[in-house]
Amino acid sequence: MRSFKRFKPLLSLLTAMTLLLSLWPGITVASSTLHLVGNRSVANTNYMVGDQVILQYCIDPEGSYEPRDPVDISFVFDVSGSMGWPMSSTSTKKRIAVAKESSNLLVDKFASTDLNDQIGVIKFSGSARVIQNLTTDFTKVREKINGLNTGGGTNIHHGLMVGYDQIEDSTRSPFIVLLTDGAATYYYDKENNQYKHHRQRAKDAALDEAKDIGEKGVPIYPIAMAVDGSDVDIDLLRSMAEETGGIFFEATDEESLDQVFTELSEVLDASITNVKIKQPLPAGFELVEGQNHVSLNQGMLQVVKNSIPHEDPNYNCQMSVQLRYTGSEGTVELEPAKVSYDVTQESRQFVIDDPIRLNFSEKTLSMNGTATPADNPTTTETANWPIDHRLRVEYDLDAIGNLASVYSRGSLRDISITHILPAGVTAPSAAGQGWTVSEVEIEGKVRKKMQIELSDIQYHSDAFASEPETKDLVLSFEQLAIGDTVRLGGSKSDDLTLSYTDNHGNTQTVQLDNKLPSLKLSQKSLTMQGKAYLAPALTSAQRAAWSSKDILQLRYDLEPLGNLFQNRGTAILENVQLVHVLPVGVEEVSQNPDYKGDTVLGGIERPELRYRLGTVTYTNGQFSPAQIEKTAQLSFSSFESDQTVTLNEPGVIYVSFTDNLGINRTVRLDNQLGNLNIIVPVDGIAPVIDLSAIRQNTDDPEISISVEDDSRLVKLTYKVYKNGSTTAIASTTVINNDGNNTKSWKKNIQLSDLIPQADQRPGWYRIDVYAEDEYENHKTETLYFTANPGPEITLEAIKSGTDTTYVPGTASNKPVQITVTAQSILQDSRWKTTFTQYEYQVTDSASPASNGWKPLKSNKLVISKTGISYVHVRITEKVTHPDDDRTYTVTNDQVIQVRIDYNQNRY
Repeated sequence: MRSFKRFKPLLSLLTAMTLLLSLWPGITVASSTLHLVGNRSVANTNYMVGDQVILQYCIDPEGSYEPRDPVDISFVFDVSGSMGWPMSSTSTKKRIAVAKESSNLLVDKFASTDLNDQIGVIKFSGSARVIQNLTTDFTKVREKINGLNTGGGTNIHHGLMVGYDQIEDSTRSPFIVLLTDGAATYYYDKENNQYKHHRQRAKDAALDEAKDIGEKGVPIYPIAMAVDGSDVDIDLLRSMAEETGGIFFEATDEESLDQVFTELSEVLDASITNVKIKQPLPAGFELVEGQNHVSLNQGMLQVVKNSIPHEDPNYNCQMSVQLRYTGSEGTVELEPAKVSYDVTQESRQFVIDDPIRLNFSEKTLSMNGTATPADNPTTTETANWPIDHRLRVEYDLDAIGNLASVYSRGSLRDISITHILPAGVTAPSAAGQGWTVSEVEIEGKVRKKMQIELSDIQYHSDAFASEPETKDLVLSFEQLAIGDTVRLGGSKSDDLTLSYTDNHGNTQTVQLDNKLPSLKLSQKSLTMQGKAYLAPALTSAQRAAWSSKDILQLRYDLEPLGNLFQNRGTAILENVQLVHVLPVGVEEVSQNPDYKGDTVLGGIERPELRYRLGTVTYTNGQFSPAQIEKTAQLSFSSFESDQTVTLNEPGVIYVSFTDNLGINRTVRLDNQLGNLNIIVPVDGIAPVIDLSAIRQNTDDPEISISVEDDSRLVKLTYKVYKNGSTTAIASTTVINNDGNNTKSWKKNIQLSDLIPQADQRPGWYRIDVYAEDEYENHKTETLYFTANPGPEITLEAIKSGTDTTYVPGTASNKPVQITVTAQSILQDSRWKTTFTQYEYQVTDSASPASNGWKPLKSNKLVISKTGISYVHVRITEKVTHPDDDRTYTVTNDQVIQVRIDYNQNRY
């Protein structure tokens, strides 16, 4: 056996060389020691049932790593018209600007790796094209992205096609990143070389293209800008990621889009991927809504992190999971969690077993309340209360319990109010208001017992889900006598109670705070009543979207009522005034009120309207005037969009007067105004106009016009111009403030509808479509198109060797030379035209053979064959659109008859 001592010097030398290489600058020693470690924790161990529990995991990389292979990224960027819209109704920043800023995070990440990565940029709207080839010059990439402009439809299908073409021959690891804010509206018809508008076909074509790309081993990473007002197709983008092995990302605002690009750059640059934490949870835990990359299914909590950077000074190892415990009281202990991950495609796992023990206990919810008189009668009024006047009692309840910070759940059930009225007091309309009426005898007096059941109150997500119901009861005193004093309240007692079942299932009964007054009953009085309503009335749809520019029409109807003994006698109501306290920000814009000013209500200064109505007289049962009508016009121009205005607030519309007893009174009007949701026009939210043209290589193309808007279109026109003229050959007004409710309009127009004569149609055209909505948002879209049946071909013939013109069909005793010239009908236009193919054939008949065409290598032909020959010439023209790289081809042919007879006299 050989001695180990013989190899000891060699082993020492190898060890020294390895150490030297590891310290030498610029040299990386490959290693497989990269792995993950982690721990878990909670901030507290004692909670209430229903509390939120934040479970914190920290996952960190350790060890050295082997640098990844360089990558090629094709960045497919949506520049459709909607990318020029604001991020939201409250933001003026456009989506394209935010996307540019956020996407530079991805560019900066790969610019810093120094791994020879490449990025290319594709832009797409109605079609797609390369604006930056794959390059390691990231300054150029940023310049191309920052120079993008918006306009047109959304052709995701063609964007993916061009994106794949860019990285098809890549020798690196290829990826496609797709950013869009909209649904697919266009697709590329390969067979006809056309871009066509059809939503379902566009979606199907995009998904089919993604599947083809996936089969070729290229993952797609779609990013959905799902901001306010976008129609992005989440299902389509998610399917693209699933079909190709990529990852779907969703951003709803500027901050989340930054997060998406940061996470995407980590995924594409990662050595550690597919990190999953699996944590078993006992019964009673549920997941708080609104968390990404976290799921809870059948007691198994799973936390997913797509990647972890191997070395990043800004990396935060923390991953928080928000849970809520709704189980029973007691102690809960968490089992160990398993963590799995991939390191350079090698699967690994480890266990986190930090002990966590949680203790849960309960809190109690409760209720109380108050009974108060409506309209707050003064002491003068209560000391002289007309026996025929009724008193409306309001019962205001409060749900009490502060489980707010702990996200608890619970309920208050079986809620009821019981009110035993003084003897002789009744509530005639109680049954119609949901009250149950019975009688009880107390101290020898029969009294009415009023009881009403109220809805349950749920508690969750740090608050009560609803306020307790507010109930009222109208009391009558006509069974009593003038001069009687009625004691309705004054202190808490068993006459007025609230009962309920708390969140522990215990029945509770509490006394309500009784703030009702004592009344001294007096003789009858005259009074007034009325209502406030909208004229004309509004539909629910109109209330949900009331323009801040529109004026709301209000009407007040008032009438005096009451009678004196046997309808005899004379009396007056003096100093009658109608008062309306408006919500803050609402303005009355007519001259109808007698006074417009401000008043303070609830500590807030608010606009006030007053109508001075003077005196109402009563004579032997008749009032004069018997009815009073007033109107108002309200403006909401100072409001922001999606702001709700409460117009039916209790007590803000009332009539005040001095009654026939000399008492100053106020009576609330029946407020039927309801609520409005204000919509404010937002600059830039203009109608969406899609234009396309097909069969441009004929003399009768078809133009497709599609206009859509979220609101009503009030104006829609289109004009057509030919060959650069400033005078329109057609001008059509489709909508012109005609009161319609149209929000979309579509039509296909044949050029022959505008120009019936076929020989007058060839040329190039511009169509301008203008659309305006009810909020004065407007847009003009322009489409250039052609009516091109092919180039104009001229065949000039002379007798060979002479300058003598040959007349087709006549006999020639010399060979005939034919000179071919061609001119595009689009000459001197915005289109780029090229004649790509010249062909000819000579036949014995007037019709060419379908397979008889041969290349024409010059513009001259010499025909020397005796007899009658037909010379056919065919030319193919390639036309390129002026605004992008779209092309089409068109072919035209011409024929000339040649007759040669060498036996004729020669002259």
